[in-house]
Amino acid sequence: MDSYNTVVLTIQKEIEDEIGAMQTYAGLGDVYRTLQQLDRATEHYELQLSAAQKVGKQQGIAKAFFNLSVIMAACGRHEAALAQARKALELFEEIGSKRTDEIRKQVQELTAGELDCARMTEKRATPSSGWLRVTRKTHYHILTS
Repeated sequence: MDSYNTVVLTIQKEIEDEIGAMQTYAGLGDVYRTLQQLDRATEHYELQLSAAQKVGKQQGIAKAFFNLSVIMAACGRHEAALAQARKALELFEEIGSKRTDEIRKQVQELTAGELDCARMTEKRATPSSGWLRVTRKTHYHILTS
């Protein structure tokens, strides 16, 4: 798995595909979240955030904050999760994302202490782009085989 990761990320860096790297980190974070390897998921979501900030991709930054909030909530770090979810909500509202209502609901659930962390960490990723769907499926297959 790590050698596959290294090859993909090396190619993305060689062709200066920071957005591709951001998506790869997000996909790997989703896979590790699904496998309940929350430390590894956090690591990859932080790399996703860093790559998104590097290219100034607001939606990528918002998604990274959202992903980190899910992991933090699952780890019992509710204040930190709430802070990350609020950052995500603010950015999703700024860009007019259709995910705004979903994030707003998560912030409300975190505030009320009602977020179902187990459901959030077991949920399979539902990527929006075809390329990301293929890479996440491939990464999941590699991690589980």
